[in-house]
Amino acid sequence: STPSAACCTTALPAPASFLFVPESTPCQPGTVSWPRHRHFLDPPLIPRFLPGLIALAAAFPAAHAQASRDWSTTVAITGVMQSEADLGGGGQMKADSLGVRAGIATALTPTFRAGLALNAQTVDYRFSGVAQAPWSDIERIGLSAPMSQGYAGGWVALFNPSIDLIREKGAASSDSLVWGATLAGMKAFAIDQRIGFGAAVYRRFEKTVAFPLLVIDWNLGQGWSLANPLTAGPTGPAGLELRYQLAPRWQAGLGAAYRSLAFRLDEGQAGRVGAVGIESGIPVFARASYALTQDVSLDFVAGVVTMGRLELQNAGGDKLSKRDLGTSALGGISLRGSF
Repeated sequence: STPSAACCTTALPAPASFLFVPESTPCQPGTVSWPRHRHFLDPPLIPRFLPGLIALAAAFPAAHAQASRDWSTTVAITGVMQSEADLGGGGQMKADSLGVRAGIATALTPTFRAGLALNAQTVDYRFSGVAQAPWSDIERIGLSAPMSQGYAGGWVALFNPSIDLIREKGAASSDSLVWGATLAGMKAFAIDQRIGFGAAVYRRFEKTVAFPLLVIDWNLGQGWSLANPLTAGPTGPAGLELRYQLAPRWQAGLGAAYRSLAFRLDEGQAGRVGAVGIESGIPVFARASYALTQDVSLDFVAGVVTMGRLELQNAGGDKLSKRDLGTSALGGISLRGSF
C-alpha cells in the first residue's frame, strides 16, 4: 500500500541564541497519541508579529472548513534565558530570547502533504567586561514550506525549502537573507519506528554550507523512544533526544545538538562593512513536558551550552576574530497548541 504523507516537527528550546527554527520536518504519519506528537518548540518570534501570525494560522483552516482536506494549525510561544558565559580573553556574554511560531498544513492528495510556517525571533545579547560589544540584538524572520510525499513500502520523501532574514538590528535587509532546503528519505518499519537520512544545503550570506541529516522517531518500548529534538535547518542538524513517558500527561527527555547561527551585522561600527557574526555551540538539555489538554502543552527545559564560540567574518567570509565561550546554563519554557 502507499502511505499518506504528513508534515510535523520535533523541536525543543535550545540556548536563547539558537532558538531559530523556521524549518519544519515532515514525517511519515500515523495514529499518534499525545506523548509522541511533535513540538513546534524551537522557533520563537518577535512579539509585535504575534497577532498577525495567529491570524494567519487561524485564517487558513477557517477558510477551508467546508473542504474535504484535513487542515492542521500549530502555534507556539517560547522564551529562553541563557546565563553569563566567560569569554576567552576576558569578559562575559549572556542572552535572552522570545518568540512565536505559526504553521499550517494540509493533505493535498492521499500521499502528499504540504504546509507553511511563519516565524520571527529576537535575541537580546548583553556583553560585559569588554571594550566593545561585537553585536547587540539579533532578529530573524523566516518562511518555510515543508512537504512530504508518501510511497509504497513505507517510504516518505521529505523536502523543506526556506528563506530567512537574519540580522543585527540596523543591518540592511537586502544583505541579510539566508536560503536553502533540507531533503531526506524516511522508511517506516512500523507506525512508531521511522528512520531516514538526507542532507541540508544553505546559502548563508557569502558562503554555502551543507551537512548530513539523521531523521528518526523510534519507539524503543517500555515508554522509551529516540527522536530529533530540534528541526534541521541553516543553524545545523536536528540532534538526538532520548524520551521517557513518565505518566499519561508527563514526558521527560534528555538530548543534545550542534548549532551554528550566522547573522549579518550592522555597519555602524568601523571596519564592519558586510561583516557576519557567528555563534556556535552544543546545547545539552533535560526536558519535562505536561499536556494541559489534548491539544495544548507546556514544555520546561534546563541545561547547559558547551563548546561555545563567537566568530567575526568579513564580507568575503574570511575570519577576523574568534573567541571561545565558557559553559553557560540555560532555561526555557514553551506553550504550544495544535488544532
